[in-house]
Amino acid sequence: MTLNPENFSKLSKAELLRLITFADRQVEAYDDHKLDRYCPHAGQSAFHKSDKKIRLLCTGNRFGKTHASVLEAIWIALGLHPYKKILTPNRGKMYGESFPVIMETLYPKFLEWIPKSSLALKKPFTFNQMGYLTGVNFANGSQIRIGSYDQEVGKAEGSNWHYVAFDEPPSRELYIANMRGLVDFGGYMWFSMTPLKEAWIFDELWQPGLLGEKEYIECFSGCSDDNPYIDKESLKLFISELTDRERETRYLGKFAKLIGLVIDTYNPEVSDIEPFELNEDFAIFEGIDPHTSKPHCVLWKAVDKNGYRYACSELKFDRGVYDLGIAIAERRRELTAHGAKIVRSVTDTSINTDDMNKVNQYKTLKEALIDSGEQVMPKLAKKKDWVLPGIEKLRDLFRVLDYGGFKSPSEFLFKNRVPNYRYDLLHYQWPDDISGGNENPKKAHDDFIDPSRYIERLAPEFTTPGSSSFLRTYNGAYTRRA
Repeated sequence: MTLNPENFSKLSKAELLRLITFADRQVEAYDDHKLDRYCPHAGQSAFHKSDKKIRLLCTGNRFGKTHASVLEAIWIALGLHPYKKILTPNRGKMYGESFPVIMETLYPKFLEWIPKSSLALKKPFTFNQMGYLTGVNFANGSQIRIGSYDQEVGKAEGSNWHYVAFDEPPSRELYIANMRGLVDFGGYMWFSMTPLKEAWIFDELWQPGLLGEKEYIECFSGCSDDNPYIDKESLKLFISELTDRERETRYLGKFAKLIGLVIDTYNPEVSDIEPFELNEDFAIFEGIDPHTSKPHCVLWKAVDKNGYRYACSELKFDRGVYDLGIAIAERRRELTAHGAKIVRSVTDTSINTDDMNKVNQYKTLKEALIDSGEQVMPKLAKKKDWVLPGIEKLRDLFRVLDYGGFKSPSEFLFKNRVPNYRYDLLHYQWPDDISGGNENPKKAHDDFIDPSRYIERLAPEFTTPGSSSFLRTYNGAYTRRA
């Protein structure tokens, strides 16, 4: 008999009961196989397959990152993870920005994906006095506890977890508190977020993870378009309403702190190299940026015969100018130990002033170098109208060019030898508002950018000791320096 509303009246009471029972079983069977219907797209699948202890899924909006995070936790809780074998019962902690947000993001996904038969019979979910979700309890004894970023960090201390998940960027304090809780079980931690805030994640997790400096971290990025299930017309409308800056983070999934970088061509993956000995085939240039209220900064670049630069050493020094000169001389001896030569030095003009005892600091620096047996004296930098041209020069040096048989930038950094220069390259930014003639970068994270610019003002090239006092003219001849 074909079933339709008109046929129901022809069924006996017993037949109706059997039909209802059958329908209930079909609903239960459908509910029991919820997880079988999860079809992760390529970006989500890569995240699930990774066995790294810390994973970062940093993407644009609507990528499906929260979806992947919730399914990861459910799989682990039920002992059904296709790539990870974690015994059940187990305990996990998941965080959201606030409890109201959790009720709109995590809670509906738990309801959508956890089979009812897999939840604890008496108390499947726990809620606080305000009615907000605080936990998920499974029939096998596994638990997921829910936390909010607006709680005190101290509440995260003292508990042990098999995994911890953050939906959107947490504070560093919360991260550290929960890392401690993973120690006993050797647990996992993951982040699913659009990188709009908490810049520490970029410095301490994302960048080291990408570069392989922290082998226990794996990073996954993606834009909204990577989700094949999203409505493309709705996404197109969403993107059209974003500003350029918002589009970088909310669509492309880039870290907010990367937006507006001044030296935006610097890529650590191609410019950071292992250090090597500097022999007679290298000429070394020195840039000095003295300060009165913070440490002095000195940068050294070696230049080879092909014009490639190698930022090979740096010095951050918080004592007086005479002691700075002694320290510079000592570093010079280290850099020239294998045959390289110091050919030119340049310093910020701010040093050409008298101290409180009316002693000229520029003169003091040179006296220290002479007392140390040095011959190359620093010249005063010609800085007028050189900030923006200097920036463009650095951008060109780090830009990867195609030379036919290979691709390469023109400036490299010795790994672990110039950490402050590297940090400044990754943090030196344009102001948020460049209207009204405010076109210069922010006065922050420029301590080692400045001496790099001073060096480039010299138009450094490889020179032999005999020719170091001359300049090469346009036709290749030498002329005396001014």
